[in-house]
Amino acid sequence: LEAARLEVVLQVNARAVTRVPAGAAAGFGLWCLEQMSGRPGRDGVAGIVWNAVCLVGIGAMAGYYSASRDSSAGYARLYLDRVLPLLAARFGDLSFRSPAQLDLQALNSERLFDDYDSAVSNNEFFGTHRGLPISIATLLLTLGSGKQRRVSFEGLLVEVTLPRALQGTTAVIAGTSAFEQLRHWLKTSNRQHVALEDPRFAAVYDVWSTDQIAARALLTPALMERLLALSGPAANIDGR
Repeated sequence: LEAARLEVVLQVNARAVTRVPAGAAAGFGLWCLEQMSGRPGRDGVAGIVWNAVCLVGIGAMAGYYSASRDSSAGYARLYLDRVLPLLAARFGDLSFRSPAQLDLQALNSERLFDDYDSAVSNNEFFGTHRGLPISIATLLLTLGSGKQRRVSFEGLLVEVTLPRALQGTTAVIAGTSAFEQLRHWLKTSNRQHVALEDPRFAAVYDVWSTDQIAARALLTPALMERLLALSGPAANIDGR
């Protein structure tokens, strides 16, 4: 990997020798066209010099980006393919693949996500951990395109196969106001609120299920402690 990194550096530097000056020259050309337009400079000589420096600098940076883009992307892919599988193996019988292999059909049938028309999942850790099949994958769901494009979901999707089947479907929800489809899920038939004895847990999460007994079998004290740990300040992102 280090040999590949050094090779990338050599390739980038070799291309930068011509592309950085070319980009700087293009920036200088734009500055010259601006000066030939005849528009008066509001900031005097200092403004003219500053515009020249900015355009030349931006052109040079664009040239360097052009020189490094393809090689940097190839090195990043090499890192993902060689290093992350080794790191994953340190946590159990886990491996890594990119792109991920996900099936969202079950989650879509439960209307877990807001509406989306594009699903992208680039990276996935998968295998078994402490005897349980597990998958941890990045997931980006978007709706629309161009300026109308909006993000429906962006985060990690974690799937764990339990050692025994549970009846019904249970949702443990924090911050329901942020998820329109979860509100829809709660309004559909056979979803009942599950009252739990732990006041700390009830203050952070709402639990809804189609089977009260299955929900209580799932939410053992140990699991609730794990979920409470996920709600701590250190686990929050942008206050969520």
